[in-house]
Amino acid sequence: MRQVAKRFLAIALAMVLFLVSTGGSNVSAAASPRLSITKKTLTVGEQVTIKLTNNKKTVKWSTSNKNIKIVGKNSKQAKIKAVKKGSSYLQAKVGKKTYKCKITVNQKKASGSGAKVSKGIEYTVSRTEKGVVAIATNTNNYDAKVEVYAEFYKGGELIDSGYDNNYCLGRSATGVFNVTTSCDYDKYKFSVIRVEKSGHKSMSSKCKVSGVNIDPNSNIYTVNAMVKNNSGKEIDRCRVSCVFYDENGNVLGTDYEEVFYISTPGTSESLGFYVFRKDYSKVIPASVKIYVDSAYEW
Repeated sequence: MRQVAKRFLAIALAMVLFLVSTGGSNVSAAASPRLSITKKTLTVGEQVTIKLTNNKKTVKWSTSNKNIKIVGKNSKQAKIKAVKKGSSYLQAKVGKKTYKCKITVNQKKASGSGAKVSKGIEYTVSRTEKGVVAIATNTNNYDAKVEVYAEFYKGGELIDSGYDNNYCLGRSATGVFNVTTSCDYDKYKFSVIRVEKSGHKSMSSKCKVSGVNIDPNSNIYTVNAMVKNNSGKEIDRCRVSCVFYDENGNVLGTDYEEVFYISTPGTSESLGFYVFRKDYSKVIPASVKIYVDSAYEW
């Protein structure tokens, strides 16, 4: 009986030790640090917050390349922004252990009816009496030099063509391209033919437009406004465009001004815009929108 009791006691003790060790292992695994997300797909411009749970130690956050950018972080989480198409890893290092989340970044898709994307330039094109007007946004991760081209046709025959360019369209900035023709055309083809990194740094977002006014009775300018250099730096080149719209939101035409006298920080310059039809009558818009196409140091 004593042998049976001893054998039973040994078995029971072994089971208790097994349960304790198993339970301890589960508790340890559950308490291990881990990322809330280990794989994520974003489009350029999107943001996401990723947490490191079960951790009280110091965390060193980093990225494996510049496709993503950390825009906020603390010991518990990191907020990242998708910057450029491609893939990258968000890394959380705790001591000698590194936890990784793979981030895949897709190019931003065209938004709005009729929008297209070419070489990272998202644009819509409108036909006017005197040519085509394209409103374009730079979705690339750099300030870009952009060149566009348009062909005009009549009865299937090419009758005219032209170019327009922007030497410094800032990242995420929107500008206007205008290719004009004096010909009576029935069809056109528009294309973005060249996009490359600009040799200048864009300051267009720091140039503020104010005081926009439509004056149908003016002898010279139909639209007046002001632009101010809020960049804190010298600006050598600045171009501002005004797009004219009818009551249905259709583009009637566009005009631009090269601004030369806002090089000193804090200074302003008045702007004046007008659009004529082919019969030289003035276009009176129902509304307008003004864009700082480019502003940069030469």
